[in-house]
Amino acid sequence: MRALKSLGLVPILGVLLMAAPAFAKPSSGLRYPNLTPDGKKVVFCYRGDIWVSDVDGKTHAQRLTIHEAQETLPRVSPDGKMIAFTSKRNGGHDIFVLPITGGVPKQVTFHSAFEALCDWSPDGKRILFMSNRDVDSGRTDLYEVDLEGGTPRRLTFDGASEGVYSPDGKSIAYVRGFITIYWDNYEGAANHDIYIVPTAGGTPVQITKTPGNERFPYFSADGKSLYFVAEEKGVANIYRMAAVTGAERKQVTKFKGDDVHRPRLAWDRKTAAFERRGQLYLQDLTDPKAKTKALKLDVQSDVRHSGVIQRTITRGGEQIHISADGRQAAFVLRGDIWVMPSGGGNARQLTSGPAMDQWPRFSPNGRTIAYFSKARGNEDIFLLDVRTGRRTALTRHRAGDFFHNWSPDGKHLVFCSDRSGNKDIWLIEVETRALTQLTRNPAADDDPTFTPDGKQIVFDSGRQGPQAIFVMNIDGSNVRRISTGTSFYQVPSVSPDGKYVVYESMDPARGGSGGLFV
Repeated sequence: MRALKSLGLVPILGVLLMAAPAFAKPSSGLRYPNLTPDGKKVVFCYRGDIWVSDVDGKTHAQRLTIHEAQETLPRVSPDGKMIAFTSKRNGGHDIFVLPITGGVPKQVTFHSAFEALCDWSPDGKRILFMSNRDVDSGRTDLYEVDLEGGTPRRLTFDGASEGVYSPDGKSIAYVRGFITIYWDNYEGAANHDIYIVPTAGGTPVQITKTPGNERFPYFSADGKSLYFVAEEKGVANIYRMAAVTGAERKQVTKFKGDDVHRPRLAWDRKTAAFERRGQLYLQDLTDPKAKTKALKLDVQSDVRHSGVIQRTITRGGEQIHISADGRQAAFVLRGDIWVMPSGGGNARQLTSGPAMDQWPRFSPNGRTIAYFSKARGNEDIFLLDVRTGRRTALTRHRAGDFFHNWSPDGKHLVFCSDRSGNKDIWLIEVETRALTQLTRNPAADDDPTFTPDGKQIVFDSGRQGPQAIFVMNIDGSNVRRISTGTSFYQVPSVSPDGKYVVYESMDPARGGSGGLFV
């Protein structure tokens, strides 16, 4: 429906140089830590492979896998001799095992569905994993499979993830929830709670019942307590509570900034290893006064390619925007923001990740790009430094903020938002983050843009029937319609001299076809 938001790049796009990320510092970018039973070594993921290192960091880390596929979620067996992990090396996400000393991995599960490793059974004979094998349910559940392979046995039927065995192997704690993990401090009906179910089968018991998220459960050595991660006061930390009642909730780690991620307890349940700020940390669980210890690991790694991938792209680019001086073009390609010379040539990727980044808009001086993204779970507006690629969040709200445009002086952005319960137009001052709601009509107001003199805002709205083009003062006053006709009009843009408005027209009588009009 938004033709202006999906412009092809065939006329201008030439050869793209997609540079690989710069080398990270040795101790940065480490994930999924898991301690060996003796506590002397830590297994972790780095650059898509599995590594093992002495906890004291006195020797270089040893690389255990070197496949092009990404290896994740390594788990050390109870005897410390094997590592299980998840890999896509044979096409789908399956479970593999390999000796901790290295070697060729052995595949344990064989299924086209997604499968992610959760835990080893205490006797080391079975592996617990989550999978969406039941495609009709639309969710993941827990399964266990013998180490030697065979048909997995389904353990849960109500949606489950992040499962772990109790020390005696008779129970499994797991997480059930449906909200995206990227929505910080979510509170609501779709939140993640912790449940316990007998391994042999039975009725799950809900342990946590707060409106917030509790995740990554792990039993204490005696099985009477659960360690887990919860968000309180805007930060995720490790907590402890009674495994049966969920009572006696006590905070273990006490970080005030940057979340704790994916903690794993050593097999003796005395130490937790976790991620935070791209580094690995250890927390002594036996001493309430013990300080958190950052692991200073020395990870040296070559790369599998030259660092530059050269491609010629003739399709797929969209949402193009030209800088005010006409020299640069920003656009979206495969969900990421790119820039290139407006006359064609080499393009540079500025964003990457699983979230869809959209609607790049150059600031008047061409130094900053504003875009919106679901990187935090909902649409927020971000500012991107064109030279350095540094990103900062301009808006932070549980509602969606999107379809923004700069003021001519670069001091404000006008945008759409659902934060009032309706799609309205808002104004934000870039430096102070001060917000002003400009429209309050029950109909949807959309696609705002400034006039070149910065005194008015042009937008489209359904406030008088089909979507039409309107203009108002920058304080939201004196709203008047400037388009005529009964077609569907949207995405206005004002000519540099301020005399004309170009917009997209969709004619329902012609099956939704249309074009651009002035």
